[in-house]
Amino acid sequence: TVDFSVYAYAFLTLGFAVMMVNYTGSSGYGDAGIDLLVGNIGSTDVKDIRRAMFIAEKVDAHTKSRGAIEADPSKQFAQFDWQKIVAFGGSHGGFLAGWMSAEYPDLVR
Repeated sequence: TVDFSVYAYAFLTLGFAVMMVNYTGSSGYGDAGIDLLVGNIGSTDVKDIRRAMFIAEKVDAHTKSRGAIEADPSKQFAQFDWQKIVAFGGSHGGFLAGWMSAEYPDLVR
């Protein structure tokens, strides 16, 4: 989404990085994407979020190993604290936040 999020802003000001994942079944995929979620709740959508976190972890590790922050904004995770991960959302996103914290309790709070 390109809309301003007061929640994302609040977490950013508290020192959290914010990643807003357009997971399978979200309205960003339209009706066809939502239909893909039927019978797959807690599977496809959770995999999409975990995949996005995995990519962020790899970019973070690569950036730190190079000892510099890249000019590319998508690679600027050098100050990211992997101990400060919080999941939040509304509607199905709120359900997923609870699911992620239950499935990955050592990673997501």
